[in-house]
Amino acid sequence: MNQDEDYFRITKKGHTHILSDKISVQWKELIVLPVVVFIPLLYLIGWFPGLVMGILAGVGYAIYRYASSIKYKEIHIDEETGRMSLVYFFKGKVSNEELITEKYDATHLVFTERSRSGTTKFIMTYKTHVDSDLLIIKSRKDKEYLEDYYRNEIKIKQG
Repeated sequence: MNQDEDYFRITKKGHTHILSDKISVQWKELIVLPVVVFIPLLYLIGWFPGLVMGILAGVGYAIYRYASSIKYKEIHIDEETGRMSLVYFFKGKVSNEELITEKYDATHLVFTERSRSGTTKFIMTYKTHVDSDLLIIKSRKDKEYLEDYYRNEIKIKQG
C-alpha cells in the first residue's frame, strides 16, 4: 500500500469545516494490484496459479477498500456557533455523534508524536476536561498543514 495516499480530506460546507478520514475506493489500484501479483508468479510458478493468486489478491484488496470506505468519521467545526463534534458514519449514514466542545479554541488542539517501527506519526488530540483523540497523522508535513489550517483558516465568530 502507498504510504502517501490521501487518508484525510478537508472541505467546507457553508460555515462548517469538515475533516474526513474516509478512504475512497481506488479503481485503478483494483486493476493494477492483480496484474502486479500475476506477472512475477507467472514466471515463478506458472500461469494458472499466478492467475488464481492475482484474482485472490484483487478480491481481497477490494474487500479491504470497501470496508474502509463504508465506516469512517468526520470532525465538524461550525464557525457560527464554535461547536466542534466528531461524527461517525456507517454506509453513508450518521451512526453516532460525539460533542467535543461547544466553544472551539485552536490552542486546545495538540499533536502528540509517536515513533514505532522506525516511523513517526502524530495523534491529533483536542484537550479539554476530557482528551479527545481525533486522527492519526502519518507525516510531519501533514501535521504542519493541519496545524496551520486549524489555527489560521477557522475563524469563530464572537457573539
